[in-house]
Amino acid sequence: MIVAHLPAGYLIARAWRRRLTPAPSGLAAWGMAGGVIPDIDMFWAICVDHGMVHHHRYVTHWPLFWLLVFGIAAAFLAVRRAGSGWLRLGVFATAVASHLFLDWIGSDIWLLAPFSDRSWQLVQISRASAPWPLNFPLPWVGALDVGIASLGMWVMARDWAVRHRKRNFAINRCTLRSRDPRWQRSPGGSGLISPASGPGIRFRSVPGSDPGRSAE
Repeated sequence: MIVAHLPAGYLIARAWRRRLTPAPSGLAAWGMAGGVIPDIDMFWAICVDHGMVHHHRYVTHWPLFWLLVFGIAAAFLAVRRAGSGWLRLGVFATAVASHLFLDWIGSDIWLLAPFSDRSWQLVQISRASAPWPLNFPLPWVGALDVGIASLGMWVMARDWAVRHRKRNFAINRCTLRSRDPRWQRSPGGSGLISPASGPGIRFRSVPGSDPGRSAE
């Protein structure tokens, strides 16, 4: 897979967040980070090995390496008794697993490295054209890659638009109330006072009600 990893991480984090009430902050960041972090080995493959070694041979694409990492992280969380940390670890681990799974569909993965040099791959991609990425969109694997990426980007854009509308609504509501002389915040509390009633009487901010009739 080429473009699906980051959107897949976001979709995984979103699925976790929808099932948690309340959901801890930062789940989307953990999901997207887990979706792409195995590919940090590409920097070494390009800058040091100059593309002579398949980057899936490096440690960040070894499933056994990640099992060790997650085991250590789980032991640390168990000792620290960090409740929300388990959720972030679960999102991150699921996103990493999705990266390795998507890579396994169309590319070699050394599942038992470093104990075995055998690689596994679900679908053989044609090498008829050069460069190799130009062959990738041709089979159904490419359609899956583009489909996951498109879905993830659409969901991300929709979620951003919803948050943006809610924030603008809250800002506009506060602005309108601050300009209304009937609704002025009491200096000593969270209530609202009416100028006609004097500063000593507080009122509940009940939408649609007359502040002068809801004195506490």
